[in-house]
Amino acid sequence: MSHCDLRPVPSPSISPRRAPRTRRAHVAAWVVGCAVVAALPSAPAQAAVPGRQGLEIEGPMDRRGFYVGVGAGGGAYAFGSDFAPAARLDFALGGGVTKRLTLGIDTYLNLLPTVGDFGVSLGADLEARIFVWEGLFVGVGGGVAGVPTNEEEPRLQVGVGGLAGLGYEFFLNATAAMAVDLHYDIRAVPGGELTQGVLLGVRFSWY
Repeated sequence: MSHCDLRPVPSPSISPRRAPRTRRAHVAAWVVGCAVVAALPSAPAQAAVPGRQGLEIEGPMDRRGFYVGVGAGGGAYAFGSDFAPAARLDFALGGGVTKRLTLGIDTYLNLLPTVGDFGVSLGADLEARIFVWEGLFVGVGGGVAGVPTNEEEPRLQVGVGGLAGLGYEFFLNATAAMAVDLHYDIRAVPGGELTQGVLLGVRFSWY
């Protein structure tokens, strides 16, 4: 007669010799990972901000593409030997040709409360901004403007000329920027005297 062995069959288990090997493998992998991370070049911390293509890294922005800008400023104009305070409103449209060059059209309204009966000057300039270092730029432009006169019969005359200045632009977020600039404006009225102005302005642009 055969006898049945009712003793429980021992379940398979990990050999005690394998546990130290497993721990050593984990430790080795952790050491190698730390060494790789330490060897990577460090980069300055930057924040992710919402942009046109989802989250973008905040930092030096790309000015290429279409932009629209609005601005305001103030200063003074000289009409021959007369000086007059001035306030200025700007509306600009343009595009970035490269990361360091933008071209556009700046239309503006100068408010000149002490000049003649008009007290305004309308104009439009083709302008270029050349960014020489980060947000530091040189601005140049040229165009026409309606220049008021202080004659007995005040009227607007067409003045031809341009401007040159220096400014700095920095980004407020991924697409909006603020620029502060100081520029010199000069216009020549045919048969008249030169009109010159110095203006400090602020412009907000969206790229």
